[in-house]
Amino acid sequence: MKIAERIRTHSEVRICSHIDADGIAAAGIASHALDGIDVEHSVTFVKNLDEQVVEELRNENDELVWFTDLGSGSLEMLSGLSFVVTDHHVPSDVQSRIDEEQILEVNPHRVGKDGALDISGAGTAYLVALALDRVNVELASLAILGAVGDMQDQSNLKLVGTNRSIMEDGRRAGVLDWLMDARFFGRETRAIPRILQYSNDPRLPGL
Repeated sequence: MKIAERIRTHSEVRICSHIDADGIAAAGIASHALDGIDVEHSVTFVKNLDEQVVEELRNENDELVWFTDLGSGSLEMLSGLSFVVTDHHVPSDVQSRIDEEQILEVNPHRVGKDGALDISGAGTAYLVALALDRVNVELASLAILGAVGDMQDQSNLKLVGTNRSIMEDGRRAGVLDWLMDARFFGRETRAIPRILQYSNDPRLPGL
């Protein structure tokens, strides 16, 4: 994988990730993977990837920026940076200020898959981590955490597509398992009457 090859050529990497559950899981995967190959790195979390954030990254003058769970929709802003992207959001249609040959990106939309269902930002980071070292299969659980945190299991009441393959990786590695169960929010912290009273998934009329 070209992204893994690019990462290996650098001694320092800045991880820049989204602040939500998927982004945090993605950054964790990237950080663990870089630890494993002895690459110095730091992590920055951002709410949005806008011009101000990009300018701050330019001023930091990092050898390489690894964008996780963001970046694909902002490619036209990233000129002047050495970067790679692992994301699942809809990519930019036009990269008017950047040479497309220099873009190294893992994104399900680029291969005709649905980034809302097939794989999360953590999942795309996991694929790169796996390319860096097969021992990173143990990070499959973090990739699935990111997918569930991004509610990719909602539409089908289960994870599908590439997420399913990552689940199987985790099961074989002994770091992940799953079973069929009821979907009630708060089951670990609320009494059963409160769970039923406030349930909207599934909705229970009359309660």
